[in-house]
Amino acid sequence: VAPDPVRLPAPLHEIADKAEPCPSLVKEGVEYRTVVLKIRNDSGIGFVLDGGWFNAGAWDGACLVVEHGKVTDVVMEAADAAWGVSGLCWFVVDRPAHDVFLNVVFSNRPVGSSGFLCGLGPMRYNLRDDWYTCPALTAANGNKSKRHLDWQVTSVAGVLEVDVHI
Repeated sequence: VAPDPVRLPAPLHEIADKAEPCPSLVKEGVEYRTVVLKIRNDSGIGFVLDGGWFNAGAWDGACLVVEHGKVTDVVMEAADAAWGVSGLCWFVVDRPAHDVFLNVVFSNRPVGSSGFLCGLGPMRYNLRDDWYTCPALTAANGNKSKRHLDWQVTSVAGVLEVDVHI
């Protein structure tokens, strides 16, 4: 019978118990990227999350309903420090016709530039193409105003924060 690989001889056990953890294993001090959408909905109708795709990262686990007359925080978080968070999602209007969508494309990576686009209207079937071609955020394109939709980037760093107004 082979020895248990987890068991260490007593002297090694004492050394391991006193050892400091490797700095690369400590999450403290490592910048994990996040995207926070603060969606203010004054449209008169609610929206619910209909779908999404992540190249990196994931939802923070919160229920994603954008109610009329409220501000909803939608948070996407990096799973690790190396890749950041990047992907797309869409919300559908909460009425039987399901004919209006809030489409969102986002990227906040530790290397390179952040990106963000959103639109309101019919479903964009090429939303993933928008993700591939999403322009880098700059002072010139950090806010947009379109019919029934305004958005403004309020923070670009470890946390990409965008105020969206429907």
